Amino acid sequence: MTMRKIGPRTTFEALPAASTAEIMVEADIAISKMPATPAVNAGAGAAWIITVVNRGPATAVGVAVQDPNPLGFVATSATAPCLVDPSGVACAIGDLAPGQVVALYVGDELVGGGVAR
Repeated sequence: MTMRKIGPRTTFEALPAASTAEIMVEADIAISKMPATPAVNAGAGAAWIITVVNRGPATAVGVAVQDPNPLGFVATSATAPCLVDPSGVACAIGDLAPGQVVALYVGDELVGGGVAR
């Protein structure tokens, strides 16, 4: 406790003890996936753009994206740092600073019959 002198007389008032508070700052990650091809016939390739953004205020540490194959598709390609596996695409992005945006491109093939839109 700290004391301070009040006025010309020797009167003291107790001040509250100094306190500390820990402030936690977290990252706010947003992700979207949009088709880069409007329609795909069976056996044809489709492209997707996955966008990852850190809306801040802190750096996001160890960001990773798992993108399972859409129904009827099989992953055929992806840009680094993504890897293609039988279940889809896995991307180990790493750290993202506030405001940083990463665009990932994924290639799929439509298997079976029909048209996907």
